[in-house]
Amino acid sequence: MIEQTRRAGLIKAAGGTPQFVAVVLLAQNLLLALAATIIGLAVGYLVAPALASPSLSLLGSANSPSLTASKAFMVVAVAVAVAVAATVVPAVRAARSTTIGALNDPARTPRRPGAMIALSARLPASLVLGLLLAIRRPRRAILTALSLLITDVMIVCALALHSSFASGKSTDVMVNQPGLGQPLLARVDSVVLVVTVTLVVLATVNTIFITQATVLDAQRPSALARAFGATPDQVSAGLTVAQLIPALLGGILSVPAGISLYRVATRVAGGAPNANLPVSWMAAVIVGTVAVVAALTLFPARAGARRPVAAVLRSD
Repeated sequence: MIEQTRRAGLIKAAGGTPQFVAVVLLAQNLLLALAATIIGLAVGYLVAPALASPSLSLLGSANSPSLTASKAFMVVAVAVAVAVAATVVPAVRAARSTTIGALNDPARTPRRPGAMIALSARLPASLVLGLLLAIRRPRRAILTALSLLITDVMIVCALALHSSFASGKSTDVMVNQPGLGQPLLARVDSVVLVVTVTLVVLATVNTIFITQATVLDAQRPSALARAFGATPDQVSAGLTVAQLIPALLGGILSVPAGISLYRVATRVAGGAPNANLPVSWMAAVIVGTVAVVAALTLFPARAGARRPVAAVLRSD
């Protein structure tokens, strides 16, 4: 939606009303949501039998689920609701912005008090550039941190569940019923694994797109930094740091949040929480998040930092 701010200004300059701008911005995301829903229904229809496979010994053969109109409508309704909830506020904000402000699309100007300037003078240039880029778009940094936080929370919950199953300390009432324990354990473990992998893929896609948006948005500041003496490697490192800051924050917060969520879910299920994760596993979640984000950011950041300075400064 930040990238669509200038487009909103162009539509308003051509005579579009704020209501028309909001509808246009909302409609494009709804179309994407509907297309993704159709693909999701097809993939879910094919994947559902595989999710039931761990319980074959208990239930017999796994058949393809019946995709009724009511189930499809429910999925479409959820997708539309999510798209509207995520789009309506920034769409209305963009529609209500002034035409000149939307065409300029100004980023947030970082405040530079004396103490901050004195501190930044002692920091590496790449770290200073990364902090400035992160501060220019604080909402984008927060959304990146929340996206990674949700994924890491699910990973921590999955690790806690797997650790509980492996240690034999699961006290869930349904799991400990005679004759149902192992098949149900395997089925729950498989479902949690699929959900976790799905969230990891979603976080990866979000990180790639947000990184690309950050690189495009930072073209002019990066070119100005290079014009004043920064090397392409320093600019590339700064773009990477701008993404690693929310990644580190999301990874750190995910450990206590994931353990708390697992304990709450276990209590709701009627069992006793046994989330005894090794410290090495918790550290692996944080380090792994930062490493994956760094790897996903490396190539777009290097490509964006090596564009000719004159060409970037001459562009609109």
